[in-house]
Amino acid sequence: MKSSEKIIIHYIWFEDNIRYENQGINFSTKYRFLFDPEEKKIYVHDNSTEYIDHFFGDNIDLTAIVGMNGSGKTTLLRFILSLRSGNTIHIPCVIVIEVNSEFWAGRFYFEDESKKNCLWEQLNIEGLKNYTLNQNHYNKYRFAFSENTRIIYLTEMFS
Repeated sequence: MKSSEKIIIHYIWFEDNIRYENQGINFSTKYRFLFDPEEKKIYVHDNSTEYIDHFFGDNIDLTAIVGMNGSGKTTLLRFILSLRSGNTIHIPCVIVIEVNSEFWAGRFYFEDESKKNCLWEQLNIEGLKNYTLNQNHYNKYRFAFSENTRIIYLTEMFS
């Protein structure tokens, strides 16, 4: 993967993360994803026929994260920022991203009872073109696309 390629995060599912337990969060209206933890499978509903590409222009991708105080907005944004930093992942989760019209889904899980770091495995998404990432070329405890994740501005103050 080239470091100049940008990614789009479409979906994150958390097994257990402070405010989120067995909960998935969709960031796109073009595709709706659902992770089944029992089957370890991702389902997708393609809304692209009802979606307006480049509604805000070619340079703006917009997702609003809105909720009541204490609902987990800051927790979610801190997690996304941790993906960008390249830190090891300590939270079992599933992440679905898009890279140049191809989709990559990774499941991060604890390899043993120590619950220190999560390993990742790639999941296929039926019905979408899957981006293949060779796990041997990346650190098995980190989000492989950290260099390509665009930076978010996060403030915990109303400005």
